[in-house]
Amino acid sequence: ALGNIVKRQALVLGYSDTFAVLGVVLILSGIAILLTKKPASAAGGSGAH
Repeated sequence: ALGNIVKRQALVLGYSDTFAVLGVVLILSGIAILLTKKPASAAGGSGAH
C-alpha cells in the first residue's frame, strides 16, 4: 500500500514539474518573439503569387 502511495505522489510531482518547465519555456519563447525585429519588407510589394 505504501509503495502505491509513493508511486502516485511521484507521478503527481512529475506532472507538476513538467507543466512548470513548459510554462517557463512558453514565457521565454514569448519574450524572445517580442524582442525579435520584423523583417524588412521587400521593394516592390508584390504579393506571393
